[in-house]
Amino acid sequence: MSLRKKIIALFVVLAVCPLLILAWVSHWQAEGLLTSTLQGQLERVATGVGTDLEKKTQAINEDLDALALALSEEPSGAEDPGTDDLSSHLGQFLAEAAFIRVADSDGSTQVLHGVVPTVDYRCEDGQSGGLHTVSRALTGPLRGRTVTAGFWVHDLVNAEGTPNSPSIQVVDSERGTLVFADHCDQARVAAVLAASSAGEGSSGAEGETGAFSFEYNGGSEFGALARIADPEWTVTAISSPREVLASLNRMALAYWIFVLVLGFSTALAFSILIGRYTRSLSELSRAAEEIGLGELDPWLPLPSDGELGNLTRAFNRMLGRVRHMMKQVDQSGRLAVVGQLSAYLAHEIRNPLSSIKMNLQRLKRWTDNGAVPAFCLEPLEISLREVERLSSSVAGVLQLSRSPDSPRETASLHVLVEEAAELLGSRFRKQGVELVLDLDAGADRVLVRPGQIKGVILNLMVNALEAQPKGGSLNIRSELSRDPTTGGPVVGLHFKDEGPGVHPEIRDRIFEPFFTTKTGGSGIGLAMASQALRENHGELFLEPSFSTSSGSEFIAVLPLAAYAPTPRPSNREWVSGVGSLPSGSGPSGQEGTDLPGRRIPVPAHLMSPDGLKAVLALSRSDSEEVN
Repeated sequence: MSLRKKIIALFVVLAVCPLLILAWVSHWQAEGLLTSTLQGQLERVATGVGTDLEKKTQAINEDLDALALALSEEPSGAEDPGTDDLSSHLGQFLAEAAFIRVADSDGSTQVLHGVVPTVDYRCEDGQSGGLHTVSRALTGPLRGRTVTAGFWVHDLVNAEGTPNSPSIQVVDSERGTLVFADHCDQARVAAVLAASSAGEGSSGAEGETGAFSFEYNGGSEFGALARIADPEWTVTAISSPREVLASLNRMALAYWIFVLVLGFSTALAFSILIGRYTRSLSELSRAAEEIGLGELDPWLPLPSDGELGNLTRAFNRMLGRVRHMMKQVDQSGRLAVVGQLSAYLAHEIRNPLSSIKMNLQRLKRWTDNGAVPAFCLEPLEISLREVERLSSSVAGVLQLSRSPDSPRETASLHVLVEEAAELLGSRFRKQGVELVLDLDAGADRVLVRPGQIKGVILNLMVNALEAQPKGGSLNIRSELSRDPTTGGPVVGLHFKDEGPGVHPEIRDRIFEPFFTTKTGGSGIGLAMASQALRENHGELFLEPSFSTSSGSEFIAVLPLAAYAPTPRPSNREWVSGVGSLPSGSGPSGQEGTDLPGRRIPVPAHLMSPDGLKAVLALSRSDSEEVN
């Protein structure tokens, strides 16, 4: 699959599909919200109708009690209740009754108001309802008789509303029969009765409400019920969510169509734009193939704005680094030749030096015996010291040029510095350069080729001497730190002089072989020192400086060896803790990380595996001196 198709597919998966899923989830949540809102509205309607029915039936009972009391208190001679003054005893609701009658125990009746209907259930004006009767026993002269008031339930239920208002049904809970419905659809009445019976459960209490749903006429219907105690009726409110849900579905469909059209048009635009951008990627791919074939100067597309322009520039920089690395490989080959030549010359020089040294020693003995004049003693001693120094330098060159495949050994970095300082001590004194050794690192054991590292130290010390021909100082200090790449403990040697420093324009070239600013210099000293440190898994850095008058500071970094050394005698009770790696660029271009620390006591087992962990654990972000 091409990059263009992958990006378009990714756009569909990450942009269009989430929008469609969001639309579906929103539709589902909106449908649930509408459903719950409708159910709540139905419950409020059912409760309101039930409360209104309870109030009306209570008022009817009160009016009927008053009527029964009035009839019972008529004069004792009256056998039949009169109807002349009946209107004065009828309350507001009894006046609206379908009939009022008095029945005797023998079955005879007397209608006092209205007309007794011949049916108990009827459908009229689009509403169907039953006959609700309320009776009271009479006392006094009319003892044994009962007065009964009858009402059509649809006259008691206020079922008028808007076209979207819920449908109302009232069921006699005790008998399970319908007493009122605001419609005459018997099939719907039966469906509501079945659904409300299932929603009511086996028992109910006054004021209890409940919700239910059922299928009717190919669609869903929602209902809510409320129970009243007197009379024991259940009021049911029913409504269909079809119109509301249909509007919601139309809105969701329109949203889905909009998302699909938007996604398709955006994907088409993406396809056109990506086609323009991927041309640069194709050209970069072709350039990479040419580089793989050895062509280090291929044609590259012109950099533009945006990420692809940045990619082109990054590719160009990478190609520059490849050229630089190839140049370094060539330089390393030259250094190898120079090293072999140095080893050959050192071997050739060492043998004549041995003969010269032996003859000078013989002359010194003759001078001591008086065979040679005494004034020759001082020149002989000076010559012997210089021959000894030259012999030591030749030995250092031989060790520096040893094969990289030779085994490394654990050595004390501090001891190597002290030995190098002892070799060059007379030169420091003669030149007036103060040598300050601040070897405070808590651990200094490194796994290296000691001759190579000693040669590096000598080279850096000699460079400091040559940079200060009229005197000055060289401060050599050691400190522990953490490798920014591996996180392991390393020890760094800082060589800080007070010379003229390194000019910023040549900072990036001082480690190149045969590059030098000294008159008569060879330009291989720093290059071979850097190469020697890399062969021992170390690095050589030049610390950045804001002013060339502040001198220069070279830092040699080597990893600590997991080794438990025999503590060498020291008059220091406390040693310096973790310092900081340089942030300048060395031959490898790596960046350092500042890790200041604190002074720590040095146990004898510091460089054991547990000791290494202790060194790292004691590192912290702020520098602190402990007295």
